[in-house]
Amino acid sequence: MTINGGLYMIAVGNTLYLEPAGTDKQEKYRCKVMDILDEAIAVDYPINETTNLPEFFIDGAEFDASFVGDDKNAYQFRSALTGRKMENVPLMLMSWPGESAVVKIQRREYVRVEVLLNVDIMHNEEEAEHFSSLALDISAGGMLLSLPEKHSLQKEMSITCRLNLQMQSGEGKHVELPCKVIRVMPGTQPGTERASVMYTGISDTDQSLIMKYCFEQQLLARRKHI
Repeated sequence: MTINGGLYMIAVGNTLYLEPAGTDKQEKYRCKVMDILDEAIAVDYPINETTNLPEFFIDGAEFDASFVGDDKNAYQFRSALTGRKMENVPLMLMSWPGESAVVKIQRREYVRVEVLLNVDIMHNEEEAEHFSSLALDISAGGMLLSLPEKHSLQKEMSITCRLNLQMQSGEGKHVELPCKVIRVMPGTQPGTERASVMYTGISDTDQSLIMKYCFEQQLLARRKHI
């Protein structure tokens, strides 16, 4: 069985790469697609690329997932561990956000950095609520948002996110990103919520800009630890 998305395709037997989202962990894991369900992908337990040992994750854990399609290009989407399934081997169920939330990437676009960026969020429906949020991490494929107490975001909702990226040159770059809400989940503090969003129609220019911003932030973080 396969999930077909135009030029790319996920099939049973493919390798899926996972990077934890919304944490300070910079680990990378690989797993194999064992089954494809209506709204989830069943994978075997991920192997840490550094230690080559299997890893256990709790339900709700979020990842930037990537794979190589039939066209030999790399693709990425935000996914979460939604449950488990026991067959011949124990399997994890990873959420599938749909074709519109999958973005074509280059290998270097896997970089995700922790940030605190102001984000203006607009619903795509007329007369809908607009509000401000904070991005907790950002990559070339999506963001993790900290939501205010009163918000109306729901899974699968289409929104537009506006933010300003402060580059090392001192120049501020404004970007406006069409996004899809992948998941709304509890925050780290009681009564708070976070949302995982993926870009659905990002331009090559904006994607390259975010890649550069992430690279610069990664270099700054390394210098602070020297």
